[in-house]
Amino acid sequence: TEFRGELYCGFAETDPYAPLSMVKELDELLRPCPVDYRYAIHQGAQHGYALPNRDIFDPHGAARDWEQIFAMFHRQIPAYTS
Repeated sequence: TEFRGELYCGFAETDPYAPLSMVKELDELLRPCPVDYRYAIHQGAQHGYALPNRDIFDPHGAARDWEQIFAMFHRQIPAYTS
C-alpha cells in the first residue's frame, strides 16, 4: 500500500509513547513514499505539550504545530482557501 498526500507530525523531545527512536524509524519508513512529510521535535517539550489545560503545555510548540497544520490545509483542501 502506498501512502500519498501530505503529513505533518509534531513530537515532544521527551515522550515515552513516541521516543525519538520511533520518530527516526517513522521518518525512514515514509522517506520512500510519495508523501510530503514534515515533522518537528519540540525541544524541552513533554508528551501532551499541545494540550492547553496540561501543566506541561508548551504554547510555542503548540502554535508551531497549528501553523504547520493550517498551512497544510490551505495547500491540500481547495475549499479551505475559498
